[in-house]
Amino acid sequence: MQSEPALIKKVLFIIRSGPFDGLKAREAIDAVLATAAFEQHVTVHFQDEGVRLLNRDMNPEALKSKNLGKMIKAFGMYGVSSISVSTGDCKRYNCSPENAVTTFTTLDQNGVRELIANQDVTLVF
Repeated sequence: MQSEPALIKKVLFIIRSGPFDGLKAREAIDAVLATAAFEQHVTVHFQDEGVRLLNRDMNPEALKSKNLGKMIKAFGMYGVSSISVSTGDCKRYNCSPENAVTTFTTLDQNGVRELIANQDVTLVF
């Protein structure tokens, strides 16, 4: 009996929770890594307070938490290569490629709408 091929879905994670939102951001990043480990096509979009997670200068000791920046850097090892940030939030939180833990593209509102429309599953944290 032949087994059916695995169903690969396009999964978008929208991370809105920032480093000061308790465990929400950590749970989001854990979910990204777990989903990618199951060979799904994972895309991550940061907006609102979630943009702060990309800041290279984030101090995990002050937050009494793990270094989420190191976990975000691991996205590439899990096959997550599509990372984006809302343009307005990038400006609001002074996010730039020079001070970020990983590379990303910026999307305006239309780009975000298109990104969401092209996914099979969208999860918001």
